[in-house]
Amino acid sequence: MAPRYLMELVFVFFIILTVLTSILFHNDMTTLTSTIAVFGVAGLRIMPSANVVAGSLIAFKFHRDSISKLYKDLIDLNKYDK
Repeated sequence: MAPRYLMELVFVFFIILTVLTSILFHNDMTTLTSTIAVFGVAGLRIMPSANVVAGSLIAFKFHRDSISKLYKDLIDLNKYDK
């Protein structure tokens, strides 16, 4: 669950940075509102996929030792076949 919270935190900081940049450069508030809405919808759409990718990376890291042992065994088996 930690990657999800980290992604949400990055997303919130991005929104805050967008608002502060817009205020600093005196942009129109209607433009700011529509920009935040677009990024908000995009963030909601991306979040499930990002969670799946993060979960897959965690699973790969967890199983890396087993995969390495299997790979080593296959290499050793190929050496004996020759």
